Amino acid sequence: MKLAKKILQSAFICASILPLAHAEINYVPLEFRQVSGLRPFVYAEMNHHRFQLMVHAQAGFYAMTTHANAALIGLKNLENKEQYGIVAPGKVSTLGRSTENLALLEVGKDSVTNVKLLVFEVPQTEGEMHGMLGIRWLRDRKVIIDYDAGRLAIPSSPADTAAEDQRLVARGYVGHKMQWDGERGGFVITGTVNGVPAQFVVNSVAQSQLDTEFAERAKIQAGPQISEYGGPKGAVGKVFLSKKQVPTTVDGQATNPFQPEIFDAYAYEGLARPPAGSLSRNATIGAEFMLANQAIIDFGSEMLFLPTR
Repeated sequence: MKLAKKILQSAFICASILPLAHAEINYVPLEFRQVSGLRPFVYAEMNHHRFQLMVHAQAGFYAMTTHANAALIGLKNLENKEQYGIVAPGKVSTLGRSTENLALLEVGKDSVTNVKLLVFEVPQTEGEMHGMLGIRWLRDRKVIIDYDAGRLAIPSSPADTAAEDQRLVARGYVGHKMQWDGERGGFVITGTVNGVPAQFVVNSVAQSQLDTEFAERAKIQAGPQISEYGGPKGAVGKVFLSKKQVPTTVDGQATNPFQPEIFDAYAYEGLARPPAGSLSRNATIGAEFMLANQAIIDFGSEMLFLPTR
């Protein structure tokens, strides 16, 4: 019933903005790579130097890069303001973190000037990870991540965002409103995991995840250990894969089941654990979930679009 109501609401939105104007959209292809899970990358230019940057919706900054890349684009004498960043799981970098001014950031035909660039170390594995574009960039540029088409879209105006959303509704997608969590610095949306109410962090990278306490509450058994995490402040811990795929809904809409990773989400981030039963940080839906469900995330209209099945 709730899903049917949403379909009608989406249809109303579609009708309310007719006729459809020509949309000015800057499309950029996504490249998916395995870097501690499946992650989307785009080519971007920082101060006219080309890099491949990860598109990370759970990273709270505008953009970041490493110290070596910062030097390459002309940022010298960086001031170490805090201990942050790792060169390997559990090994904190001695270079620390600084905030610098990036004169020019270009992604496709879209450009923005004088933005905050964080500089800190991240592990460099197969095929270097040059840096990231975070949630502040995604919101500022009203980015649309289209996992179905394997591309990123940057609309030129709010009207273009509305036109793009209209096309999705016409194709049979259902829009679900995301909520901004200012404390966490990201978007969340309600749902269920194995029938238990959950609050999902909407992420763009990696496999979907469950916190250990929530997995126990939802009666989801941990299977084999598949890796160890390395938190940004130096924490390390075990990561398990759930024993089986788990039934899931997002805002009342049934989705393809997922097989999440299970680990201590609070230890990873270096945070105190809240009282038992809290919905905060108990689940994350990431790139693997988005691809399996042909999802499209619109950071301009703050909607998560899922196709009807």
